[in-house]
Amino acid sequence: MRVDNLNTVNVYWCRVSSGRSINYSWIVADKLTRQAVIIDPAWELTTITKIIHKYSLQLKAVLVTHHHHDHINLADSVSALYRIPAFISKSEMDFYALPKEGFITFTDGQILSIAGMEIRAILTPGHTAGSTCFLIDDALFTGDTVFNEGCGMCVGRGADAAQLFISLRRLKREIRDPVKVYPGHRYLTELGAQWDTLKKMNIYLNIKDEETFINFRMRAESIKNAFVFI
Repeated sequence: MRVDNLNTVNVYWCRVSSGRSINYSWIVADKLTRQAVIIDPAWELTTITKIIHKYSLQLKAVLVTHHHHDHINLADSVSALYRIPAFISKSEMDFYALPKEGFITFTDGQILSIAGMEIRAILTPGHTAGSTCFLIDDALFTGDTVFNEGCGMCVGRGADAAQLFISLRRLKREIRDPVKVYPGHRYLTELGAQWDTLKKMNIYLNIKDEETFINFRMRAESIKNAFVFI
């Protein structure tokens, strides 16, 4: 179990799986108060609760980057177990007509003051209609918007490669280089890399033309993904 020590928060790694699906759920805790949020809880409730208990954390909220099952399937369970709210973007909620019970919605750029932390919600549509990245301290939690080596697939209702191109260009403008990036999946390289490293190694962050980006992103959709989660 790894813990990353940042300026004002600690980031706890939760590697969880179901069959061939492997996700990273992230727990972020204020260093002083030990109050915490969890991002995209999935698959292994016991793994999550063990980490919370081991480090004496006080879980205060669930944050969901997008509605795909491997990112949201334990949101209700964790919310009910700890009697805490779950948050998802209004765009995601409205577009997919998700059940509203138990969820609080937010809008692009909204600052969520939770667990002693200021959490900035950055709407990054493309993988889904209302995908969101969360900026907490010097950590960016990206769900399936951007990975170390790639970006989210653009298949299914609400997915849009043109929107994803715009979202990635926005992140390049707004995210500072010291920020560390924590995606929902790992492929080849270690997570928690700095943003300036991703800007150098990730080809999708270096394509400047929208048409080129769309053609390159969509070339592999028919074969899903060439990488294996690790």
